[in-house]
Order: sequence, then C-alpha cells, then structure tokens
Amino acid sequence: MLYLASASPRRQELLKWLEIPFQTITPNFDESAFKKRFAPQLEPEELSANLAYEKAFSAVQQLSTGLVLAADTEVYLNSQSLGKPTNLEAAREMINRLSGRQHLVITGVCLIEVETGLHRIEIEKSTVEFFNLSKEVIETYLKNVGKKILDKAGAYAIQMKESKNLIADYQGSLTNIIGLPLIKTVDLLEEFGVMVNKDVKNLVYEKLGKEEK
Repeated sequence: MLYLASASPRRQELLKWLEIPFQTITPNFDESAFKKRFAPQLEPEELSANLAYEKAFSAVQQLSTGLVLAADTEVYLNSQSLGKPTNLEAAREMINRLSGRQHLVITGVCLIEVETGLHRIEIEKSTVEFFNLSKEVIETYLKNVGKKILDKAGAYAIQMKESKNLIADYQGSLTNIIGLPLIKTVDLLEEFGVMVNKDVKNLVYEKLGKEEK
C-alpha cells in the first residue's frame, strides 16, 4: 500500500491523477519548529529535502508495512522563503513583493519503504514570473480569493483561475509549482516497484491546459 503523508488537497488531487491506489496519513511532525531550528543552516534544496524526509519518516512510525510518500514545497524570493501568509495583510505584502519579479519554487519529494527504511529523495525546481501588478489588480485578486489563499506558500496558487492576472510566465514543472512534481514522483514510485502507466506531460496538459515544461 502507498501512503501519502500530507493533508494537502492539492497533493492528494495530483496523486489521484496517476490512478494508483493510495491512502492519506497525517504526518506527526512539527514543521515550524524544524524550520526555526534548521532553516538558517541549510541551503534551500537541503531544507526541502530534509522536510520531505521528516514528514515521511514521522508517518512511517505509524505503520508496519507499505511505502510512504511525502513532499515539501517552498517559495523563495532572493533566497528568502516566503512561507504561507498569516492573514490577508501578509498576503497583500507577499504579492506586492512578487510583483514584476521572478521567484523560485522548490519541492523535495521523499519515498520511504516502511519495512526496511530504504528511502530516496528527489528535488525539483521551477521559476515563476509575475506581471507588474497595479494596486487595483492586487486588491481585486485578494477580494476574489479571500482566506482560501492563506494556506498557500507565496499567497498564490498557479492552478487557480484568480491567479491568471498575476503570473506572466513559468519555467519547469507546473506540478512542482502546485506542490507535487509528478515526473519526479513517478520516477521514485517506479524505482520502488509501483508502475505508473501515464504520460505525465500529456496528463498535465489534459488536466490544466498548460505544459509541464
């Protein structure tokens, strides 16, 4: 059995696209405490890799068999992690900072075999460029998305229709920007014997109308 160690509806939906059976499990892991202690010491790729592993490992402790998949996505502007906004004012500040600039999205993906502890980690990086945004565009965006944006790193979600007026372009994996890079995830699953009979690039285009670049 494959377990997804995530409460994220976006990751759950992306994994469902692959049409393989899985169950969700909640990681017993304090992400905020880990970041506070270790983020200053780690490079962005190392931070996401470690967070993905710790999430997966905390779920492994609750199981006796199977495979555990976990991921961590961070949004960086000038090497600074933006995190999730605590309120709409913080979201407004984030969008203003991203306006007219390019930022980096990094996801670490970890897969652990429960019985042996054998694990592999993949890292995916994408870039997103925002339009130069007027105050009116930002305020309209915040009015339309409301509090549902508060659980999203960087205060946006590329797949939401409200974000079309924010995002000028992106390079790299679109599913990475959403929260689970599917090509890297499929590579990990197949390495551990879970075969996925899907062409991910075609699948993403069918689902979103955008390319997995």
